[in-house]
Amino acid sequence: MYLIKQSGTQTIALLVLVAVLLWIPQPAQAMPQRATVTIDLCATTGTMTMPDGLAVTIWGYALGDCTGSPAAQVPGPPLEAEAGDTVNITLHNNLSAATALNIPGMPLRPDMTGAATGASTSYSFVAPDPGTYLYEAGLTPNSQHQVAMGLYGALVVRPAGAPAEAYNATTAFDAEAVVLLSEIDPALNNRANPATFDMRNYKPRYSLINGKSYPDTAELAANFGDHTLLRYLNAGLLHHSMTVLGMRQQVIAQDGNL
Repeated sequence: MYLIKQSGTQTIALLVLVAVLLWIPQPAQAMPQRATVTIDLCATTGTMTMPDGLAVTIWGYALGDCTGSPAAQVPGPPLEAEAGDTVNITLHNNLSAATALNIPGMPLRPDMTGAATGASTSYSFVAPDPGTYLYEAGLTPNSQHQVAMGLYGALVVRPAGAPAEAYNATTAFDAEAVVLLSEIDPALNNRANPATFDMRNYKPRYSLINGKSYPDTAELAANFGDHTLLRYLNAGLLHHSMTVLGMRQQVIAQDGNL
């Protein structure tokens, strides 16, 4: 993640005794109640047209329980929670293969089975430290194919009660943007059964930023003098170095959080 900027044992015993004598019981105070975030995600299919006119099949996520067969989004819809929130996610499967959900950095039990076609499965966790996380297909046998087909998205965990800070007051920002990187290889996406594709032959033709390939990529808006937080995520199989020409980036965190 980047931020852009224009004496001895007797003494110890005595101290403990003094502390005990001075301690006065206080009325118990309730811990602040955190929110519960409930999300329904539909894993489904769709079509994406690339800048050169080629149509490719995608697998992606949409909000909801798959009623009405919503079109897949690539990347999936952005998810948000605050640190300490309980997050309940139900994954509904509208694909032709079993699929599961994986969120690296979250306290989730690994799901090797997932939901079968037409079924659903649920996940629950308490959002830990603030940060930027990737949610993606996993950990079924064909998860690598499924992620490359488009089953990924961003989860942002914010500090409790501080939506304009990445982590604390030293990382406050005026504007922010998620920058999610990925690729598309039409040989995989347009295969009748993606699970039969040999990933050793994966050769992406298109690089995507937030689901768009240049020149269809969207601008990131910021005002002069703003502290702008860029939340970089890479859902692809290739390494990407990121820069903002004419500006200085300060790395404030890596791999999800500080």
